[in-house]
Amino acid sequence: MKVLFVPSDNNPVSGAFRSMAALNKILNEEYGIQTLVVLPTEVGEGAKLLDDMNIRHTCIRSYNWIVKSDRELTEKEHEQKAEEKEKNKAAVKRFVELIKKEKIDLIHINTTYTYVAAIAGRITNTPIVWHLREFLEEDQKRRIYDREFGYKLIGKADKIITISKALYKKYESILPVDKMQVIYNGIDTDTFYKPEKQIFINDDRYIFVCAGSVNYNKGQDSLVHACGKLMKKRGISNFELWLVGFYDERYEGIINRVAQKYGIEEKVKLLGPQKDVASYFEKADIAFMCSKFEAFGRVTVEGMLSGPLMIGANTGGTTELIEDGKTGLLYEQGNSDDLCDKIYFALQHKEAMRKIAAAGRRYMYENMSARRNAAEIVEAYKEVIKNYKRYEVYAVIVTYNRLNMLKDCLAAVLKQTYASLKVVVVDNASTDGTQEYIKALKNERILYINTGKNVGGAGGFHRGIKEAYLKGAKWVWIMDDDVIPKPDALQKLMEALKVVKPHKTSFLASCVYGLNGEAMNTPGVDLRSKNGYPFWYEYLDRGLVKLNAATFVSILVNAAAIEKCGLPCSNFFIWGDDTEYTKRLYRNFGLAYLVGASKVVHARANASDLSIFTETNPNRISIYSYKVRNTLIYTREYAGEESFNQKLVLFEKDCKKLKVSDDPYKEQKIAAIRQGIQNYYRYDFTSFRNRFDLFYEDRECGQSKTGKNKQDKSLRSQRNKTNIFRRFIQKIRNAYRYWKKNGFKATVRRAIYGRPNTDK
Repeated sequence: MKVLFVPSDNNPVSGAFRSMAALNKILNEEYGIQTLVVLPTEVGEGAKLLDDMNIRHTCIRSYNWIVKSDRELTEKEHEQKAEEKEKNKAAVKRFVELIKKEKIDLIHINTTYTYVAAIAGRITNTPIVWHLREFLEEDQKRRIYDREFGYKLIGKADKIITISKALYKKYESILPVDKMQVIYNGIDTDTFYKPEKQIFINDDRYIFVCAGSVNYNKGQDSLVHACGKLMKKRGISNFELWLVGFYDERYEGIINRVAQKYGIEEKVKLLGPQKDVASYFEKADIAFMCSKFEAFGRVTVEGMLSGPLMIGANTGGTTELIEDGKTGLLYEQGNSDDLCDKIYFALQHKEAMRKIAAAGRRYMYENMSARRNAAEIVEAYKEVIKNYKRYEVYAVIVTYNRLNMLKDCLAAVLKQTYASLKVVVVDNASTDGTQEYIKALKNERILYINTGKNVGGAGGFHRGIKEAYLKGAKWVWIMDDDVIPKPDALQKLMEALKVVKPHKTSFLASCVYGLNGEAMNTPGVDLRSKNGYPFWYEYLDRGLVKLNAATFVSILVNAAAIEKCGLPCSNFFIWGDDTEYTKRLYRNFGLAYLVGASKVVHARANASDLSIFTETNPNRISIYSYKVRNTLIYTREYAGEESFNQKLVLFEKDCKKLKVSDDPYKEQKIAAIRQGIQNYYRYDFTSFRNRFDLFYEDRECGQSKTGKNKQDKSLRSQRNKTNIFRRFIQKIRNAYRYWKKNGFKATVRRAIYGRPNTDK
């Protein structure tokens, strides 16, 4: 199993980060699970911690979706979030590429803060475990920028883990309860567990420790108040209070003012962040958790494992970790008098407190170890993967205003005997109720995509094949909406893979028949020679024939071939996109085969090849220009210059034939052919040259801004060069005319002094 971990920061001091690192180590060493941590930034020392623990990691720059919740956002902050959202699109693309490259089985998102990997997981059809670790609004005064989108995305995760029952209770009305599970954080017991620890052994000085971020939400000011009252009201002054962790400068001022109020400035020490927190707990007699709303309290567990008595506020996850009077003491959060009383009580009942501290230590060791946490996480992984529906084959059907045909095609595809099949329906913005029909089916095996406009068969297949590939398909089954496959058509294609070498096979094609049983869409047979003798018949006895090209009427394409050879050219729009694509697969990846046992019916009224000569619908004549243009493009690419010139001659002959014919639409047809030839010479070959790039978006499918800018810049550069040359030639011509009219001397004088007022 390969698991991708996604933390929200690169901070080794963060409790969430430390928990993730400890989990990774155990998964790697004890369960044989391969993990990869993707850091959102290179800034920070978390990477060093991962290196020390031999945990693989990389970095994909991304931005979180968290904003302040205690005030309205400024216009500038809104603009910043919009900008970060745009930048995150590039991060999503990198995540998708990484997931595909590493063959990730599961994504583990470590906090509520980050979301980019979740979108990539949805795109690649990778199961997601989302670990919620924070009380955002209650504890951190933070929230998700777009709550509706955020909680909808989290809710789509396959498993949602909360680190306490308190956190579970918060989200049970927001997120799907059937996906939620409480798993307490695991702590490195090897580092923190001190079974021999004794407290209150030095009556001359008591050490109080509060570890974790020092800020308003963590409530350390109440602790300083309580310590001040302990001295002023209870007469106990032989103590020191150590505050260990990052501290806010403004809050530092509050802490100092409170300490000055009671005259305990020398006793209160802000120590800042410390790598070895365990050593401070080891010296402590009492440890504190004063947070106003702690989701779990990692330092609570660390403190209790280390041996001191733990006194915690009666809020959030703290109440689940401390059982008052049995494993620690609880006080009313924010009530410094109550906290002071609890401290005084502990100092007056030392022997009883030693037993309580020991009980807390044992409880944490038995229930909050990193190994126990890892075991529960692994079981959650197994459950997710077991229940996750993966499909080996994705069928891609492109449709446009042919709902009746689509119904028959879908029914036949969904009845296939090969069960591991999901269907991608690409709708070119049909207006005949196609979208409503698909939604009414409510079939989880159907993924519906509306392109928003008619991008042609080429654009539709470009979009659909890409979607299927990113969803994790191993094979993509391609067809138009007027194809009716036999119930075992796909089964026979998959069985044929047992005969050939699947890893070297680019695609398989079905035998296509018309409504009357006549052969249709006949593919191009591979006539390459071996030792001077054709071997096209090599697999005939097994019902297979080697091909070099086919149409998009029931072909099964290898996902590995898609990865290497890219997608169909979407700006072909119609005609020739299938020929070009299958030739590309054949030439650059591997062999292709016609499978005799796999049969489909092409429900087209005219079984013969579509021709401009036989076309009787005047509304369709203009689109034949695509056929001419695209034929010239792929002929030049795959057959060479000589064949290209022959095609040009043939198109000219077609025009002459039409000119002398009695076809009522001959002028329109001649214009379509001429237009196709002109369009070839005007064709932007940038997209064609980039057709091997799986993530390149050409114009008909919504070219990326970056690609378009580069292309526009290149075109501008070419135009500028042309204009400069033209201006240079014009200057020479003007100079020549001036010389002929005014003579050599006047011309020289003009060249030296500029244009004179007179030519005397």
